[in-house]
Amino acid sequence: MATLNDRYFTVYLAKAALSANRYPDMAEAMKKLAKFDMEFTDEERNFLSTAYKNVIGPKRESRRTFCDLEKEEKDQTNLMRIRDYRLKIESEITDHCNDAIKMIDDHLLPFASTTESSVFYLNMKADNYRYLAEIKSGDERDEAADQSLKAYEEGMAIAVANLSVGHPARLGLALNLSVFYYDIMNSCKRACTFAKETYDEATLELIKKRDYPKECSIIMQCLRDNVAFWALEQENLRNRNRNRNRNRLC
Repeated sequence: MATLNDRYFTVYLAKAALSANRYPDMAEAMKKLAKFDMEFTDEERNFLSTAYKNVIGPKRESRRTFCDLEKEEKDQTNLMRIRDYRLKIESEITDHCNDAIKMIDDHLLPFASTTESSVFYLNMKADNYRYLAEIKSGDERDEAADQSLKAYEEGMAIAVANLSVGHPARLGLALNLSVFYYDIMNSCKRACTFAKETYDEATLELIKKRDYPKECSIIMQCLRDNVAFWALEQENLRNRNRNRNRNRLC
């Protein structure tokens, strides 16, 4: 039977893995910690986020690289090899995401006792469904997208009812939901509008506070950068449409 000493040692292993940049080992330690079926501390949630992001992030980046290679490659033999490698990476992403979602549903959300932890886990769950939607097609993509949006909206409902707009957990969730609108729903306008509204409302609140977590500044910067990029994309799209219309008239 697992004891509190066992739990303490598992946290210690996660810290040691972090110090050595051994993120897969860190993720395994956090997965083991989740099975103790106890509420995570703020530090433990941060460990969880760091471990899983640093495992899935490089895999998503690798897949994007292979997608680009696939578009450029002309040799059919090389193309098949690249495609096989991409599929291998996608299988790894699928296993990782499904593993994270199951851990959250079975061992983390049921024991979340605070608004912050509930929002954190729903955000993480939605993110992993979003990563699945990035690599899937057809019905599988639709299902992953639906589950992602459902988790984001559930988290937002809790956050809006219990957290201020400038709270880092609510800000982080809003940032990721806006990215979902842009990347998965292909709605640049909706992403831009939602991110800008969040940024403007949070700015008013944080100005009054003056003293707020550094995390808020980082998320606000991401929101601002995304709004600027998406607004530029909308303008470019309008210009392309105007040019097409002029060409039809000529």
